Order: sequence, then C-alpha cells, then structure tokens
Amino acid sequence: MNKKASYIFLKTFFLFFASVTFLIGQNPSPDSVIYFLNKKPIDTTAIKKLNELNGQIIFSGQLDTGIYYQKAILKQAVKLNFIKGQAKANNLIGIVFYYRNETDSALHYYKMALDLNTKINYKKGIGAAHDNIAMINTLKGNYAEALQHQLLALGIQEEINEKVGIIKSLFGIGKTYQSLKNYKEAMVFYEKALEKSKTFEINNDVITIYSHMGICYSQQKDLKNAMKNYNVVVKLSLEKKSADDLIFVYNNIGGTYLENRQNDSAIKYFGLAKDLINYSHNREAIATTCVNYGALLIQQKKFSEAEGYVTKALGLLKELQIKTGMTEAYGSLSEIALAKKDYKKAFEFIKDRKSTRLNSSHA
Repeated sequence: MNKKASYIFLKTFFLFFASVTFLIGQNPSPDSVIYFLNKKPIDTTAIKKLNELNGQIIFSGQLDTGIYYQKAILKQAVKLNFIKGQAKANNLIGIVFYYRNETDSALHYYKMALDLNTKINYKKGIGAAHDNIAMINTLKGNYAEALQHQLLALGIQEEINEKVGIIKSLFGIGKTYQSLKNYKEAMVFYEKALEKSKTFEINNDVITIYSHMGICYSQQKDLKNAMKNYNVVVKLSLEKKSADDLIFVYNNIGGTYLENRQNDSAIKYFGLAKDLINYSHNREAIATTCVNYGALLIQQKKFSEAEGYVTKALGLLKELQIKTGMTEAYGSLSEIALAKKDYKKAFEFIKDRKSTRLNSSHA
C-alpha cells in the first residue's frame, strides 16, 4: 500500500463448473479415483463418475493430485471417443489452472471444452464454457471479448432455462461493465441478477452480488449506497456463519472508509478482518487482509509489526500470482525499509514494485 492510502478490494468471480455434481458430506479421496481408474473395463459411466469424484478433489484444493488424475481421466475419455466426458475433463483441468492463476493455460482448456461441447451441441456445457472464457478475459483485461462471450452465454442459458447460469451470466456482464467503469450498466445487470435470484429462489450467489454492488458504489465515492449494500453482506454472512465472506466485506468496508478519509472506521473494519484470518483457509483473503492491516500499522508508525503482516502477505500473493497485491505489498515494504533507514532494501523493494506493476499491465 502506498502513501495515497490505496487498498486492495477483495473481489470474487463466479466460476462455471458445469462438469461435476457434489454430494454434501462426501470426503474427496484420491483412493476412490484410483479405484475407478483401475476398474476394467472403463466405460462412459466410469468416466462420468471419475469426473465427479476428481472434481471434488480439485475443489477441495488438492490441485497437484487433481490435475494428475484429471489428465489420466481425459486420456481414457479420448480412448472411448466420449466427447462429453472429454469436455468435462478439459473444463476441470481449466479450473485447476484458474486456481493457480495460470490464465493462459486455463483459457486453453476452457476453449477445448467449448469446442467439444459445441461438437455435440451440449448447450449447458457451451454456456458454461463461454462464461469461463469470459471470466479469464476479464482477468486479462480483454473486456470487449469477455462481454461477447457473456452475451452468448446468457442467450444460451435463457434458451434452455438454466436458472443458475442465467444469474451467473447476468452477474458476469455486470462485472465486465464495472471493469469498464460503466457503473450505470453494471448496476442494471447486478439488479437483474438479484431479481432472478429472488424469482428462482436461488440464494447461493446473493452475497457476491451485493458485495460487487457495494464495490461499484464505493468506486463512485457513494459511501451511503456502498455501506447499504455492504451491511446486507454483513448480515447474510453472519447468518451463514462464514468467516471468509466476513473477511471479504470487512476489507471492502475498511477500504471504503479509508478512501473517504474516515480513518477510525477504516481501522475498526480492517481490524475485524484481521481478527478473522485464523478462521480462514482462503489465501487471497488472508493475504489481502495482511496487506491492508499492515498499511494501517505503517500509518501508525508501527513498522516492525507492519513488516510481519506485509511479509506474510507477500509470500501468499507470490504463491497466488496476484500482481496487484504484490505491487501494494512491495510498496509497503519499501516504506518500512525507508523508515528504518535501510535504503538498500528500500531500493530493492521499489524495483520489485515497478517490475511487478509492469508485468501486471502486460499480463
């Protein structure tokens, strides 16, 4: 965080799986995947089961194990010429690369999934693939291409009345318009997504929609409406007993107050986020909280304490390859080094910050 008192928004993206059904209470285990891979003969039913089981392994965070087996599953699906199974396997591999922040590889596999689903005219898979491709393009700053895929996805979701997909596509379009700073259009699509959530009685993504509406108002310096939406998120997160959702919203509330020069309120909410990180396994949430809280400690001239938080954050951000966060972390570390009169280290951090920002702008 630099001296302009910037902070990192915790932003979330919907990810379209369209490839695996989860059973509540199941514990994902590689042993179950090995069992089905070794079962002879492997038929299309086994491929479907393998995609389901290995999908659970991937979403549990076992990425190295998950991609190893997913490539084996894809190989078997190709041998059987089982196109739908291949499409789902490619989608899951894309998700692994998305979680690793390897966007080019994720995009490659999502496009493979799109081509395969198109080949068999599997419209649910086609819509999901378009949305995943759009999400990657949004991350890469290719907003016009993202919007094109999102509109195609929405048309397909509406055609087949895929209710969850309709909500997610509407949200994605809103997110793209927000990235383009077209806040009016962004809010139109966020409102439509909320309306459909109520109509369809599907509430899984309501917290994320309200969060982005809050960010949208915050970016317009509209504190009143930003807080109105953030307060809804706090209420829903407390009802859900979700530490991760609370960390996300407390960071964004703190940042909104900081940008409006209400430092006492910013300190309160960044502190609330910091107090919850021991209850979270979300590395982005932990890293962002540490960067934001570290910046407050720098303002209070508590440099040694700040250094601990920011250093921890930088390690996580490097693992996640979140360039924006890394830029802010290097900026904070350079301020700490300057305060300690360690000019050599400060210069190195400044160089790292400049390099990371440059790489981020060309990503």
